[in-house]
Amino acid sequence: MPYTHRSFVVMGDTLSHSNALTRLGGKYNPGLRIGQGWIFAKVREESVRNYIETGEIVPHVYDAKDIAKYNQDKADNTPTSATQDIGKFRKIFSELRQAFDSNEDYEGKSIIEVIYQLEEKYLPSKKTSIKAATKKTFKEPTPEPEEEAEEEAEEEEQEQEAAEEEE
Repeated sequence: MPYTHRSFVVMGDTLSHSNALTRLGGKYNPGLRIGQGWIFAKVREESVRNYIETGEIVPHVYDAKDIAKYNQDKADNTPTSATQDIGKFRKIFSELRQAFDSNEDYEGKSIIEVIYQLEEKYLPSKKTSIKAATKKTFKEPTPEPEEEAEEEAEEEEQEQEAAEEEE
């Protein structure tokens, strides 16, 4: 049964044939989208059909035509934009790590500021940047003038009491 453009599946009661199907190059997969079965490359189809019809195990031997097709497919699989994007992300994260390890290339108090600098370096200025909220830090409240005066008065009283006790 065809599965993808490059593979086919053998399904059914295959338990007694598992060794032969493995020797023919199949891989058992219980999680196929159509159920469980043995998945094979299309080039092995003739060998599997021969086994089903005759019971003989004749593994597939790659000929020059198969090798040429494989090499052509490999040459056609140039890096995609997704692969290139992953490379860019790796470079950016590597640079980010180095920035925090060395503290030489970038200046900033937080990771957000350094990310903004990397964003300016790698993204075109035409794009809208997404800005994350910076982490809020706790600041002690500044006392009001009345409270300051009361605290100073209390401190002076304590100092005077301490001085009187010493005398």
